[in-house]
Amino acid sequence: MLRAGVQDASITSDNGSPDERWSLVLRIAESPYFCRSNRLREFLLYVSRRYLENALDDLKEQSIGCNVYGRRPDYTPAEDNIVRVQAGLLRKKLAEYFAGEGRNEPLVLTIPKGSYIPVFTLRSAGMASAVLTPAKEELLFPEPSPTLERPRLPHSLSAWRVLSGALALACLGLLIGLVFSHGRRSPSVPGSVSPLWKQLIDKNHRTYVVCADAALALFQDVTHTSVSLRDYASRDYDAILAANPEARVLGQLLLRKQYTGVADTYILQRVLSMAGGLNDHVWVRPARSLTVEDFKSGNFVLVGSSRSTPWVELFEPQLNFVWDYRPDGHFYIRNRHPQPGEQPSYLADAPGYNATKTYSIVAFLPNLDHTGNVLILGGTSSIGTQAAGEYVTGGAGFEQFLKKMPQGKLSYFELVLESSAIAGVPKSSNLVAYRILDSPMSYGVGTLQ
Repeated sequence: MLRAGVQDASITSDNGSPDERWSLVLRIAESPYFCRSNRLREFLLYVSRRYLENALDDLKEQSIGCNVYGRRPDYTPAEDNIVRVQAGLLRKKLAEYFAGEGRNEPLVLTIPKGSYIPVFTLRSAGMASAVLTPAKEELLFPEPSPTLERPRLPHSLSAWRVLSGALALACLGLLIGLVFSHGRRSPSVPGSVSPLWKQLIDKNHRTYVVCADAALALFQDVTHTSVSLRDYASRDYDAILAANPEARVLGQLLLRKQYTGVADTYILQRVLSMAGGLNDHVWVRPARSLTVEDFKSGNFVLVGSSRSTPWVELFEPQLNFVWDYRPDGHFYIRNRHPQPGEQPSYLADAPGYNATKTYSIVAFLPNLDHTGNVLILGGTSSIGTQAAGEYVTGGAGFEQFLKKMPQGKLSYFELVLESSAIAGVPKSSNLVAYRILDSPMSYGVGTLQ
């Protein structure tokens, strides 16, 4: 008998018809591949139902251990790896199903390694996941299903929808290309022994590269609003949509999509180059798949500003340099406590691609439980974000900055870069302001200097 929460009750789509994804899950669960393995069947039904009901917080190792395998709420996954072992068997069974009885299924279901979130793809797109190395399968970002009314697109938006689809495929193709290129080439940038990357990538932790939520940034542009971390974490956009009826249809569409930008994929490639022989410890996460709990362990590279990666807000109370908005709507970096020779704010000379001078923040801090480290790389535009990534992955300027550390030891820090750009590409970067914090070995953040 199945445990509470994983019964075979039907799940319907937005228009009231049976959800094709749940129907696929039930066919898999009743197939010969699962009929003799009740626990794997239960595992499959549990994670699929919780995903389709948008209960992503339940798709954690601890929750699965309690709800599927009967573990006590206070059990320690690090000491009891039942979920991880069974997840490996589940992935194997799913692969066998789609290679055999399910070879003609129009949808393909996978559960990428390192995650318990199901991914449903059309078979034509799903085959792309088969050629990714297991540690990088998560580049196929899953799409949560927010509890929102499915919009009916007016004819004037149909071209936009085609364009958005092309953008998604282009980003996916670039991501896959980066994974393969990393597998064939040795690191092409210097600095693989930088003390910063020794702290961020080690064999005792996983390092998560968190790609920005470009669709969220577009949503804020369309609605002329700013989404807080609280609203982002709870997926609560009702107030914003209600206040912007003219943008409701497009806003809802954006909230259903997960795109990332070229700067993110570029930085991912360079981070992998920094990993050397530890690249299996580097994992990719879309910003929308995380929770606050995730930031209590492990190392993180947060790509993007608080506008596109709201999780940055978790660490802003510790920072002197933060992102902010002017009354005219321009996005800029605010200097909370300017020192002599510093500006109170740093604003690009033009928006987006047209900027010839842009700014970015690089911040190195502890995670929430002070058991790992967080590197924040974000700019006033994607140009600035890319410049920040270049700076810490081989830029000569960063090696000079490290010499400012007290007693020659790496400390937590934050800095502001000013970068020149040509045709949307950063050309050179200069350090214009910085603060040095406490040593990472103490896992504590002190008073700003």
